[in-house]
This record gives sequence, C-alpha cells and structure tokens, in this order.
Amino acid sequence: MSETIRTRKRILVPNYHSGSNGDYQKVTPVEPVHDLLLNPDSAAGAIEWFPAHPHEGGVGVPEGEEPRTVIATGVSQVTCRPLT
Repeated sequence: MSETIRTRKRILVPNYHSGSNGDYQKVTPVEPVHDLLLNPDSAAGAIEWFPAHPHEGGVGVPEGEEPRTVIATGVSQVTCRPLT
C-alpha cells in the first residue's frame, strides 16, 4: 500500500450508503427466495435485515465467468438507487 493511501484521513472506497457500520439495512429477497435467506422465525419467512457496511456493494463477476444470481436487494439511503 502506498504511503499516500495509508496516511489519508478518508476512506478511499465507494460508499453505497447502506447505513453506518453497526446499523442494519432492510433487504428484499429476490423471488424465488434462495435457501440461504430462508428464516422460519421471520414473519416474512426470509431474512429481512443485513448488517450495513457502507463500502460493500461493489461486487462484479470476473471477466470470462458466468453471471451470478442476485438473491437480495437493498436501497441506498442517499440516492434511493437499488443495491444488489
């Protein structure tokens, strides 16, 4: 890591505004609900909240790989754009 990056006082990663660290963000499972999200203790039958981690979200499929399946979506608290 370069000295420039190490000494900066700001985080140099995208911020997707899903909430502050330690908060939870509301998520919406994509139908059909993936087994990983099933939660029989929830009234909705699925996980509805993920821990917020503001710079998470920049996920892509490596070149040459098959597309992956989105299993849940959220919403940016600033732009109201969907997050997958």
